[in-house]
Amino acid sequence: LQCMGVKAGYSSRPKAGSVLKFGSSEIGQALKFEIILENNGNANLEVNLDTLGGANASDFQVLSPPLPITIPAGGVAQMMTVQCSPTVAGIRKAALKLRSNDSNSPTPTYWLECNGLLPPPPPPVVTQPPVETVNETINEDGSTGTSPSGNGECHTDCPEKYPPVT
Repeated sequence: LQCMGVKAGYSSRPKAGSVLKFGSSEIGQALKFEIILENNGNANLEVNLDTLGGANASDFQVLSPPLPITIPAGGVAQMMTVQCSPTVAGIRKAALKLRSNDSNSPTPTYWLECNGLLPPPPPPVVTQPPVETVNETINEDGSTGTSPSGNGECHTDCPEKYPPVT
């Protein structure tokens, strides 16, 4: 007869101690990363958030499931979703430290990293030069002449630019 102890067993994919690289997104755009939490022991596993800290911790949050959670022995794995929403351009880093009742893994920690990108610049504004067209007019005496219309300008040089049509 052999006595086996009753013990919870924390396991995850990716493994605790891993750097979780979320990728890159524009400032304010969310990126998500999923961690699969499993119980490979023969007692209930309890998992809670210990700390979410580090230089850029405010750019990260645990979205789901609501913590704490309990995974029964032999129970279905739980998916934890963590999000990064970079607030400035550049690499953003934090540490996610969980707490479990597994004596071999009491504080599993994950290193979080995402990259904030500046949004693309707006397209350039294209301006068109003034459009100048010429209208032919019939004067009161029956003669014809031309004058500009549209965006063109006519000052004292109109007779030279637009001579009467004969």
